[in-house]
Amino acid sequence: MVYGHKFATESGRRKKLEPRWQGPLQVLDYDEQTQNYTVKMDSKIYHTKDAVFPYSMVKKFFPNDNGRFPGRTHAKPGPILVEEMLEWEAEEVLDHRECYGKAQFLVK
Repeated sequence: MVYGHKFATESGRRKKLEPRWQGPLQVLDYDEQTQNYTVKMDSKIYHTKDAVFPYSMVKKFFPNDNGRFPGRTHAKPGPILVEEMLEWEAEEVLDHRECYGKAQFLVK
């Protein structure tokens, strides 16, 4: 994972609400002389394919242990194909609001 202070934010979100660490990313190379990591970045929020970071901005990614912390990950249900479009089915709408001119729904 890479410390994310230099990456672009998603539209409509404040920088302080962005996650501190971006990743997980694949490490391509490590230079012992300069102690720099070269990582592969394929997402649209990164402006480059490969980037070089100092060792202080890189940390190892540890996946969630579902046995110790079962509530941290939420499995997303699979989409349903309806008229050649992927859609998700909701049991009920629990709440709604309008934010920045867009409707947002809390669904079960």
